[in-house]
Amino acid sequence: TFFFQAEDGIRDQPRSRGLGDVYKRQRKMKTLGIVFFLISIKEAFSSTSSTRCSIGYYSSLSNTCYICSSGHYCPDGVNSYCCSSGTYTPYSGSGSCLACSSGYESSYCSSYCNSCSPGYYNANYGGQCQFCPEGSYTTSYASTKCSNCNAGTTSSSSRTSCVDCDPGFYNPYKGATCNKCPGGTFTAMTRSISCTSCNPGSTSPEGSVACSLCSPGSYAPLSGSTSCTPCAGGTYGTDVGSTSNSTCKICPIATFAAPGSPSCSFCTPGTYNPLPGQESCAKCPGGTASPDIGASSASVCIDCQAGAYSTPGSKECTPCGGGYYNSQSKQAECKRCDMNTYSTGGAKQCTSCSSGTYSYYGATVCITCQVIKNSTTAYFISAEPLKCYLGGCPSDYDTDDKAQLCVKKEEDNTWKIIVGVTVGVGGFIIIAIIVLICCGVIRCGKCCPPKKSESDNDGAQEKYPGSLHNDKLEYSQAPRTQNAYDKEPPREKEVCCPPPQLIPDNSGPNNYPVYQPNQYPEKKGNEPVVQTIQPPVSCEPILEQPIPPPPMNDAPEKKEE
Repeated sequence: TFFFQAEDGIRDQPRSRGLGDVYKRQRKMKTLGIVFFLISIKEAFSSTSSTRCSIGYYSSLSNTCYICSSGHYCPDGVNSYCCSSGTYTPYSGSGSCLACSSGYESSYCSSYCNSCSPGYYNANYGGQCQFCPEGSYTTSYASTKCSNCNAGTTSSSSRTSCVDCDPGFYNPYKGATCNKCPGGTFTAMTRSISCTSCNPGSTSPEGSVACSLCSPGSYAPLSGSTSCTPCAGGTYGTDVGSTSNSTCKICPIATFAAPGSPSCSFCTPGTYNPLPGQESCAKCPGGTASPDIGASSASVCIDCQAGAYSTPGSKECTPCGGGYYNSQSKQAECKRCDMNTYSTGGAKQCTSCSSGTYSYYGATVCITCQVIKNSTTAYFISAEPLKCYLGGCPSDYDTDDKAQLCVKKEEDNTWKIIVGVTVGVGGFIIIAIIVLICCGVIRCGKCCPPKKSESDNDGAQEKYPGSLHNDKLEYSQAPRTQNAYDKEPPREKEVCCPPPQLIPDNSGPNNYPVYQPNQYPEKKGNEPVVQTIQPPVSCEPILEQPIPPPPMNDAPEKKEE
């Protein structure tokens, strides 16, 4: 090896660029050495853990070789394997298995072969025994094939023999099965190889041993027929084994016949037939009925009355059931009663439920409303409010549509209101009349004191000076003391009109009345001038105040002599 000095180190080859390449190659060689070392260790371990034995032997973990047992084989000197079915190994130490001969078979890991049982065969080496096909058989062991049965026979269920075909069955071929005779043919013999066709007027189903003649009302025009042809509807036949439809006869009116009938039948109640040769009778329409048998006209159909009904073809009318009604005659069905009505059967109309009860559609009875008292005025409907709400409340309750309550009816006070208004108006009129009459009396002077004559006034003045019952007021010349006036209380007049107010003309000295003797020429002497004002029309009692006395002076009172 030549080493060349370089700028970055030692070169070991001319192509080397320096010491770095040298180090890289050294590391690569170390890695390869480690790999080879591990491989050698693995091979050494394998050679020590398992020893390869000769063919027909196998080894174990203890490096010991064992011989293969019978039914097994050891091809590689390491492992032992079972022989598959159809093969075997009769001896120990075999490196392979042997195939069983034809007519024999073996199971898994077998050391010998078994012969096929009777009814079975094996035509191949190393195969399994098979069951003989139907129509063949075998009676020996170790059979390599099965034998076919002759015509008219077939193999038994065990495939060990052949048996004859049963009556109604045939087999025209060897090694085949027995088959049923087709429809329209028959065979009554065993071991048949063919079947015989039925004659006209007779038929047979498949597998028959004999043919059957056509029954009355049917016919078979051809041989080998599988079934008889029935006579058409509206006709009938009485012959057995007929070969033509000419034997089918037409039914008369009021009768009918279904296809293949041996005779005609009369129309049943509720039906009629006005024409011959009919397959069925016409039904009476719904809402009518007929009890007659063999009717030939629709005139026998009678209308059902109200409260009853009938379906088409009825022999009698049926009353409407409970909860239904029929208000018209000739009806095919009854109508259902509405809610809050009922009927008990045969009803022409439904009866309305009484107040306080209810019912559903088609009810036979009304149900009493069950109520729970909520207060003194209202009842809540219990459970289902809609029931009694639809049925109505008790007679002394009204229905609240919004709350669905039965609310107690308020007492009818209309007549009381009318009587009260009448009495009030009449009383007002009477009072008004009394007031008007009273006021008229006042105006006539009957309520107030009447005016007195001149002489009465004079006498009153002399007897009662200053009386308010006089038209004129006269004051006493002698002045009165203030104390005497104060002690006089006001008096309530027992009249409804006030007295005339007298207003003296106090225009003299110290508000004394001025006396004008010439003002009243009918009076003598000096009198005070007064003004009389008419009283207002009123009947209210007024208080009579004493007329104040004239002013008092300081002059001493003179005593009369």
